[in-house]
Amino acid sequence: MGKPAIIDLKHLNVNQGNITIAEDCEHLPFKLNRVYWLTDISKGQVRGNNASLVGQRVIACVHGHVTVTLEDVSGNHYRYELSDPHHGLYIPNLHWTKIKFMESSILICLASNRFQESDYIRSYQEFLALPRN
Repeated sequence: MGKPAIIDLKHLNVNQGNITIAEDCEHLPFKLNRVYWLTDISKGQVRGNNASLVGQRVIACVHGHVTVTLEDVSGNHYRYELSDPHHGLYIPNLHWTKIKFMESSILICLASNRFQESDYIRSYQEFLALPRN
């Protein structure tokens, strides 16, 4: 299990604006298998409230601002503010994740695996019951 970290995503400044790039293994700590995004989330709403058993993610706030709180199985807590679309937050597996939307925001998620419900822990009590390191 790795530690969460801010990742600088490759971006290019061009005459018409900016282009941000995320390519397998060059900019991400895993092979990219899935991309999804969250939109139209009300200010103050919290999403996530889950952990992945094996899946890893990099999330980036491409518009607006979100606060991300993470907890690992050892009980360490991390807090990140995301508002720069050129920075992604690497979330390793086995990290309880809560994402609070602070304004009209768009969050993109780059995931290491395809969706499988069996990979998700959706009960915080179940997460706390996992063996501690």
